[in-house]
Amino acid sequence: MAFLTGYKVKIAELETGYMYPLEDIQTLETGEIERKLLVLPKDEERETIIGRILNAKQEGRLPNEVWATLGLPLLIFITLGLIVGLILGDIIWIVLSLLIA
Repeated sequence: MAFLTGYKVKIAELETGYMYPLEDIQTLETGEIERKLLVLPKDEERETIIGRILNAKQEGRLPNEVWATLGLPLLIFITLGLIVGLILGDIIWIVLSLLIA
């Protein structure tokens, strides 16, 4: 899922715009960093995760890129689907009828 919705971005880009990190950083007792994949990023935790990522980058324990996704509102996709459905009709029926005929 992360490979379909996310891509690697520079850490500086996380602070601007609607980027949501797909990774979380945890510092272990040994001082090493553990990177965890976030399948469903939450808006409430965005600032704290970005803060941990920025701290790890400043300490030099993290590369310059992390996995992130755009936080586009779902309403945009629903509206596009409605418009396509109203203009073209049932797309699945059109494709099946072309395949069968």
